[in-house]
Amino acid sequence: MGNTDPFLVLTSVKILKEICQVNDDKIVYGLQLFTDVDEQVAVDYWMRLLNIKRSRILPTVNRINSGKIGSYKTKNEHGVITVYVNNMKLRN
Repeated sequence: MGNTDPFLVLTSVKILKEICQVNDDKIVYGLQLFTDVDEQVAVDYWMRLLNIKRSRILPTVNRINSGKIGSYKTKNEHGVITVYVNNMKLRN
């Protein structure tokens, strides 16, 4: 699940942990950023909001060419965070 809304991401992670009983160590995050977004600022933002360590965000942060400057800048300041879950029981 990927989104830019931290509250939707937090709710989804809460559902995974509480209802689906997924262990916290089975949840990792990926981050996609536009090239004109500061990577460290975005990583710090998601770490703070999700209350996670840097090691929980996959080491490869995907960069997307922003092309010409448009109105997305005010909508996507911190990239798209994607939640990945490794849980065979949940998958089955």
